[in-house]
Parts: sequence; C-alpha cells; structure tokens
Amino acid sequence: MSNLFAGYHGQAVPKGNAWNRIIVHLDLDCFYAQVEMICDPELRSKPLGVQQKYLVVTCNYEARNLGVKKLMGVKEAKEKCPDLILVNGEDLTKYREFSYRVTELLKTFTPLVERLGFDENFVDITELVERRLTEWKKASLPNISVSGHVYNNQTVDFHDPMHRSLAMGSQIAEEMRGAMCSRLGLTGCAGVATNKVLSKLVSGTFKPNQQTILLPENRQNLMASLSHLRKIPGIGFKTAKRLLNLGLCTVQDLQDCSVEILEKELGIPAAHLIQKLSWGEDHSPVIPSGAPQSLSDEDSFKKCSSEPEVKKKIEELLTNLLDRLYKDGRKPHTIRLTIRQYSATNKWFNRESRQCPVPSHLVKRIGSEDTSVKADLVSILMKLFRKMINVEVPFHLTLLNICFSNLKDPPASSKESIQFYLSQSSPSLSSNKVLHTTEDRNSENTRMERQGEDSDVLSEERNTRCVQSQLHTPCLPKASDLQCPSPLLPAGIDYDVFNQLPSDIKEEIFSSQKVRDSTETLWSQRRSELGEKSPCHPKMKISSISLHSGDLGQSTRTLAFSGIAPTNEEPPVERQNPHGEGSSQNHSSQGSKVALPPSVDPKTFSELPAEMQKELLTEWKSQKGASKMHASKVVTLKGTKKGQASSPGSNSLLRYFKPR
Repeated sequence: MSNLFAGYHGQAVPKGNAWNRIIVHLDLDCFYAQVEMICDPELRSKPLGVQQKYLVVTCNYEARNLGVKKLMGVKEAKEKCPDLILVNGEDLTKYREFSYRVTELLKTFTPLVERLGFDENFVDITELVERRLTEWKKASLPNISVSGHVYNNQTVDFHDPMHRSLAMGSQIAEEMRGAMCSRLGLTGCAGVATNKVLSKLVSGTFKPNQQTILLPENRQNLMASLSHLRKIPGIGFKTAKRLLNLGLCTVQDLQDCSVEILEKELGIPAAHLIQKLSWGEDHSPVIPSGAPQSLSDEDSFKKCSSEPEVKKKIEELLTNLLDRLYKDGRKPHTIRLTIRQYSATNKWFNRESRQCPVPSHLVKRIGSEDTSVKADLVSILMKLFRKMINVEVPFHLTLLNICFSNLKDPPASSKESIQFYLSQSSPSLSSNKVLHTTEDRNSENTRMERQGEDSDVLSEERNTRCVQSQLHTPCLPKASDLQCPSPLLPAGIDYDVFNQLPSDIKEEIFSSQKVRDSTETLWSQRRSELGEKSPCHPKMKISSISLHSGDLGQSTRTLAFSGIAPTNEEPPVERQNPHGEGSSQNHSSQGSKVALPPSVDPKTFSELPAEMQKELLTEWKSQKGASKMHASKVVTLKGTKKGQASSPGSNSLLRYFKPR
C-alpha cells in the first residue's frame, strides 16, 4: 500500500504522521436560531423557527422538544407547535458575519482552521497539544482530566501517548467552546479524534453544547453504528445511489466489498478513498481557510416557469452578490448558473450547472459603483440558462443559484498605462500614456478554449459587443471624421482586443478632437499635394501621428501606431535635473547616453526590462527627431514608400495587440 494517501483537497500527507494528529470538529447548535436570539434576546426560551420560503430551515431546542424539526414545512410546524415564533432567514448577511467571527476566534488558538459551511469548522491542534504536554511534563502536574464525554464510555489510559494527547485535546476543545460562548454568545458541540472524518462523526454524539472524544480503539465501533452510507462524510447522494446499485447498503457492506468492483464502478482514486473512509481512515489535512474562494447566492421556490420570471430572479440574486463583491474587493473571473428542475421522484438533487469566464472588460467594472454591469451579467446568465433549458417547451424550476468564483485581487493600480508607472507625478494628459495588454486577456482566451461548449456563450457575447462597439463607441473616429471607410488603426491590429479596451484607453488612442480635426486637415493637405479626388489613397498607410503643442514645453504628445518608424532622427540632448546632474541612462546597445522626457522618473525607468527600455527610448528619440523637423506645431503624417513593407520591429507598444 502506498505511503501517501490523497486527501479531500488533492494534497498528500505522509502515512507516518496521519495517525498522530489531534483534530477538533466544532459544530454550532441551531446556528441561525442562535443568531436570531442574540440579535433579539426576547426570543430566548421561546419556541423559535427560522423560515426560508415555505420551510423551517432550523429551530431552537425549545421548538424541537415540541415536535418541530429542521426542514419541516411551515404549515406542519405550526400544527405541531401553535406557539412557534417564525423569523425570516432569507437574508444570510448576519449569519455570514457571525460565522466568520467564529472562524477568526478559533484562529487565535491555531492558524490551522478550516471552514466547513457557516456553522462548522475543523481545527488541527496537534502542535498545540504537544506544547501543552511538554509544559505538563516539566511542571510534573497530576494526570490530565478529560473534558466532556468519551465515546462508548471507554476508560482512558494515561500511560498511552495517544490517549494523553486526546485528553489534552479535549481540554483545548473545552476552551474553544468557552471562548465562543463568552465572546460571541454562541454554543456548540465538539468532537476530538485523530482525523477529520472521525472528529465530525463523533461530535454529534451528545447534543446540544457538549463534546466527545474518540479513542482509536473505538474507531470501528463508531463506523459500524452509522445507519446509512450517506452518514459517511464524503459520500453524497449520487455516490450512495451508485453504491446501492452494487447492492451496498451499509457501512459493513462497503468494507467487505471487493476493491476491484468499486474501481470498475467509481474509478480507482474514488474507490480507494471511499473504502478507506468506511474504515474511518482519513489522511486529508486541515487546510487553513482564507477569504472564501467563491461567492454565491440562491433562491428556491415552488415554481418558476417563464423566461421573465427567471430573469427577474437572476436580477434579484445579482443585486445581493454585486454588493458582496463590492465589500469583498476581489474580482471574479468565472460565473456559474445552477438550476434545479422539478421532479416528483428526485426532489432535492436534480441540479444542473453551466459556467463561463467573465469577460475581461466586465471584470474591471464588477465591484465598482458602475451599476450598468448588472445588465451585462444578466445577459450572460440568461444565455447560460438557455443552454440548459429549451424555453420553447414548458419547464418547471424550483431553484436558481448564481456563483462567482476564481476570485482574484485587483491590480495594485487601476491605471492601465506603462507611462503611469514611469511618471514622477500623475500625468495630467492622457496622451502621455502608452497602450499595453494584460495577462488577463490571454488567460481568458485560454479558459474559453478549455471550457468547450460553455465558451460559446462568452464568445457570442464578446463578438456581439465588438460589433456594437464598432457601431456605437463614441471614442472611435467615425468614417465621416476622416472621410475614410476604415477605422484609424493600422493593419495587423486585433480589433476584437481593441474593442474590449476600457473607454478611457480607447480615448487615448483617439485622444481628443484635436487629433481628429488635425487629421482631417492633414487629409486635405495631402489631397492638395497629391491632386487626388479620393481622400483615402489605397497605397497610403498611417504610420505615426505626432501632436506638438507649445503649452507642453519640452514634452511631445505622441500616438504611435505600428508602421514605419520616423526616418528623420537626431540624437537627443541630455536633460539636466535642477541639481545639474544628468538624469539620462546608459544603454550599451545604443552606445551613448540618451535623454528621458521630463515626465519620466529615471529610477523607475531603470528598473524596466532592457527590451522595454530600448523600445521606449526608440519611440522617444523618434518623437524628438520629429519635433525638430516640425517646429511649426503641425500634425505630420508619415507613410511608407510605394511597395515598402512595415518593419516587424516597429518601435510601438501596439505590437502587443497584434493577433498571434
């Protein structure tokens, strides 16, 4: 047998260490009801139920003693307990906040805390137990007492190292529960065992507000006491159904089943994992939980059977989710829609999902104050919905769930410009910025390719917006502006990428009306010089547009496109700082010192990659040469000679936009 066992989370733990761990499972008592009683103390000692739609999702123990159960219908619960007080629990905000408070409190004991839903946590206290035992030995204290219950009333042997560790673990679990009660007002149960699955199973032995430890000798007794395979954590409804098809109904059946039969039905990894779980073997580590890896919200109902209804419910769910994303601060890169269709025979587990990447131009707007992003997300979700449901025939939904996942921190700065990072102060003129692409767009395309069928939704959405952008985006020059049928972009530029850029970046490409007006004047001049009627000569190509403005002093505003680099160049004069020291940088490739524009921070520039330094220097030299050749403040147009091809090594950062 292998010395490594795969955990639930795909991590491996050495076998030699797996049996020496002390794991605590903490499960809060009737969590939603407790939170409601903390928020309204008058509800204490009264039968209380938390209602979502037509169900009592949980209730306190006063209501349970009168016959009310979890997930009981409201009508039936009222019949069982006429005095039952019901509170609406559809808004999960306060439950979520209390849940994270519990997790943060447990992290004051050890950082190894793993959340398992709102009301459960795993805590690995192995190192804490070892420290406590070391202190206990040094102080020569009497035998350690056991806090709470011992499963099956087994006698603890304090000469056994594992028994001592579990006893010490029970004291730490008692401290954790005491801290939750005193600081947060919450009570809960705890299970202390050598792994996660056993601690979870034993924690519910005595309820409410009690705890139990499981000694290794009673592991098999605990597993044999389970009434159904689904009582084993990790075996869900579908897996249990497949096991039932093999004739496996009890834990004993699963333990006795040939592993070859399980491998044929479930595959090798799942077969081995499930059979080990049936014996109470679980080597999965406690993985510390940071911020949630996804944010989701759902709504259940008796019937939803029309597109307008679906759209309305999606809009309601998105309102809450977008508010949570705003508070969270991270950006989602994947969106998923889950539905549940009505089934008389399979009421709770008939779910289906579709997901796709969030378009990069929407990622930036999510979590901001831009409310218009909601309509774009609704459009994507409705397309996912139509992939699952044929709206031309009747349908009956009972649940909708929206999930944002692949959450990532936003960039350190919202500025989308290399020039921003070079500048000593925030540039006031947008034309001082240089366009560049981000890795997000490349990763988005990769994710789309991997999505297969689901990527069609995003692809269609993106193509639609590209067409709309070409037709309606105000920052693009119209044909009437240039009297030319094609946009003012050089050949080889990926229009799909360009049209997904934020509007402020597009405006930098066609930065101001001055550029359009000057270009129009330029076309008139060129027509006069060439004596042609058509303003768009088929063999002319825009290479560079430079706008020299006297109010900028020495700086030159340049918008450079991929094309022929300016040919009239002159070595720039070195720029001196106020203290008389040269601020230029040495570049061996140039063999001489070159000047930097006034707005560029030399230190920041020196930290750029050599290739990017060379590229920017070449562009600045071109601008300097162009400014000397055209001191009369006119806009110049430089085209290629007839038959001359554009240089592939163009000194423009726009080459990064070229399709590959």
